Amino acid sequence: MFEQFARACRADNGALWGTSLLSPVLLVDRETRDAVASQPDPAGQLTPEGAVFVGQIPPDLPVANTALDWAGLRWVMVVWQTLPDDPRAAVRLLAHEAFHRVQEQLGFPWPETTGINAHLDDLEGRYWLQLEWCALARALRASGEAWRRAVADALLFRHARRALCPQAAVEERVMEMHEGLAEYTGVKLARIAGPEVAQETQAGPARFPSFVQSFAYLSGPAYGLLLDAADEDWRAELTPSQDLGCLLQDALGVEIPAEPRRIAFRRARGYRGAELRKRELARRERQEAQLASYRAHLAQGPVLVLPLAGGVRYSYDPAQLVPLGEEGTVFPAIRLIAPWGTLEVTEGGILVDPSWQKARVSAPTSVRGDQVAGEGWRLGLAPGWLVRPATPPGRWELVRTDSPMT
Repeated sequence: MFEQFARACRADNGALWGTSLLSPVLLVDRETRDAVASQPDPAGQLTPEGAVFVGQIPPDLPVANTALDWAGLRWVMVVWQTLPDDPRAAVRLLAHEAFHRVQEQLGFPWPETTGINAHLDDLEGRYWLQLEWCALARALRASGEAWRRAVADALLFRHARRALCPQAAVEERVMEMHEGLAEYTGVKLARIAGPEVAQETQAGPARFPSFVQSFAYLSGPAYGLLLDAADEDWRAELTPSQDLGCLLQDALGVEIPAEPRRIAFRRARGYRGAELRKRELARRERQEAQLASYRAHLAQGPVLVLPLAGGVRYSYDPAQLVPLGEEGTVFPAIRLIAPWGTLEVTEGGILVDPSWQKARVSAPTSVRGDQVAGEGWRLGLAPGWLVRPATPPGRWELVRTDSPMT
């Protein structure tokens, strides 16, 4: 697998982004933290074993599909349990993370964590996004005038959605420039063609329970391939402030109608818009019970409040996020490594406030020394920290043992 990825990078030879994507790779077991690497590390943490190098990742590093600095190198890390058996899919995943490894040097900074596209979890946001995906999928399969018409429809649906939410364009662009470009990079290095990407785009709603961060995994490759067909030089001067949809619109000279929403509803008929809206209405009814449960347990009930400022590292599935309005965002499952310890949430969720300064889990049911647990979560405290009751009654807090009144 290491060699397949290396061959793909050598074949690209920096053509995609102007720099080589060939990267040191770490495959890490999520449970044992055992690692297999493609090359040695300057710090001598890994030992040779045949053609690879083995060792163990320290407990203060999150195990996730990501790019990270460790032992004197900037690595591509992939969780062993997520590595696909299919060679092309494996190359795609590694190339995705390889983009993240170099994106800052390319001028694409890692995004702030606060803008999560909550509008893509409401009825209208989901409805127009899925219509956009349907049109993008049609365009990826088409040619000639049918191709241009499908692209125009996708841009129309995109415009109709963003007109409903003031922050939509900015928040969506940030994620498309982050995960969207990374996934496009994976598609290009794995040589996945338009029809296959079209199939994935069409199947997106079944793959992702939540669209708020995961949408870019579909929109990015679709717009990237369409831009390749419309303007092969589009990447040369790309900046984080540009928008993939706007670039495609300019490249093809597409004009948005004067009354876009009315026209968009009419064009939606060609993409089974009525059936889609009926499905989304049914989903909203089902979701109300889930949102009420999260509010009762994490916003209104007894909780443990956790500080997030100061070097917290996260590992979570972006396809599972649940926006909870002004209260923040629920992560149904997550792993946090922080100065105060390591938190594992496997069910029940954690509520992160909109500013990403604090989070809440349900109140602890067991506090035994440095081991604290609650419904669906467990916390291993770092030395010098404890969990104690706070005010108002029912609230718990994390404090340092040298804090006043401890």
